Amino acid sequence: MDNMDIKKKIREIRASLGYTQDDMARALKISLNSYRQLEAGKTLLISRRLEEIVHILNTSVNELISGTEVKAENKKELAEITKMYEEKISQMESDYKITIIELQAEANRLKMDIESKQSIIGLLKENLNNYRK
Repeated sequence: MDNMDIKKKIREIRASLGYTQDDMARALKISLNSYRQLEAGKTLLISRRLEEIVHILNTSVNELISGTEVKAENKKELAEITKMYEEKISQMESDYKITIIELQAEANRLKMDIESKQSIIGLLKENLNNYRK
């Protein structure tokens, strides 16, 4: 199925749900003219827009591309996979935040070490100057 077939399918599903082009444009937060160009095939359909359209029309990308819906058992499996990856992403975000906190603590410790060493260097320079006098 090519890009024009997908846009035709979007138009068919939109019409079957009773949505106007204006309804879709408002839902996508784009101008009516932009939506008309998208549906007419004058604008490339980017994946982010496609995902928004699929959500608004309560359908799937698979249905737009192939004209068939994903089977219920596959939807369950997809939901489980999605949940698993969302949990992994959440864990990675938590690990990332912990790492950032640890690195900030290490940076602060190193900064204090530098300040301490600079203080010692200052005292040594002062004593050296006093010794030279």
